[in-house]
Amino acid sequence: MVDKSIDHTAEAELVAGLQRHDHGAFGKFVTQYSGWLKHIARTMLGDQDDAEEVVQEVLLIVYRACGALRRRLEETRGAI
Repeated sequence: MVDKSIDHTAEAELVAGLQRHDHGAFGKFVTQYSGWLKHIARTMLGDQDDAEEVVQEVLLIVYRACGALRRRLEETRGAI
């Protein structure tokens, strides 16, 4: 049986890197999750080209959202 447990520490570090807009963390995120995202998109859309386009959009949204989250966290810390 394959162990599919999640390393929560590594995931937390990856998210922290994304929040800092660390390009290395984003590259790791893309490497780690793009295949899975493409599989889901291809299954839902039935077309490889459409799936790849959707995945690119999703990755861009993730990158932007992590930066927005980082800014909100900084604002919250400053208000305390």
